Amino acid sequence: MATVDSDDSFKAKIQYLARDDQHQLVKPYYLYFEYDSEIAPTNTTADDRFVHICNARNLGIPPREMFFEWGFAQLRLDCPLTPEEYCYDKKVEEILYPKYKSIARFLFPNAARVEILEHAVRKRHPLWLSEGIQRHELKTNQPSDYVHVVDYASQATAMDIVTRDYVNENTRIYFDEKHKWYYWHGLQVDEVIAFIQADSQAENRAGMMDYTPIF
Repeated sequence: MATVDSDDSFKAKIQYLARDDQHQLVKPYYLYFEYDSEIAPTNTTADDRFVHICNARNLGIPPREMFFEWGFAQLRLDCPLTPEEYCYDKKVEEILYPKYKSIARFLFPNAARVEILEHAVRKRHPLWLSEGIQRHELKTNQPSDYVHVVDYASQATAMDIVTRDYVNENTRIYFDEKHKWYYWHGLQVDEVIAFIQADSQAENRAGMMDYTPIF
């Protein structure tokens, strides 16, 4: 349960990964599908922490400067798509992709090329995060339930995500009291959040930005 302070910051619970010696020898994994085996669905343990989350609007930094100094920024994007139309890939690619590319060119004016590899629509199910409900039991793509993407070298570990349809590698984050968390108060339908998830020129190629659901 989140608690709101008078300055529009608040404290909320987010899910880190608990440190475990076994992960020095065995890679963390999570199986998001039904199977007939005695293998545990995961070899990880959650480390739930209450953290202080501040309103990013109070930083008062221009978007491009914030993007490169902090790793994230809020920008405006007018889009005529209705909520239902986001489920139609062709419409999204024809209408929304060019708008996202224009944002990328604003943030990276010297880029030789801008490419969009893929997109996904996440619509939270009313039962998501209810006790006993697993991700694979719901038909819609759900928000992530744990924090990932940060200083890879010291605070993260790779984890395999296996579903019925695909295999993916994600990143899980360990708790660090120096982490700073932000949200955008009153985010509007014409506002989008851009963040750096990875940097190929960085020494560890890791992301600068964490993102997480809050409870």
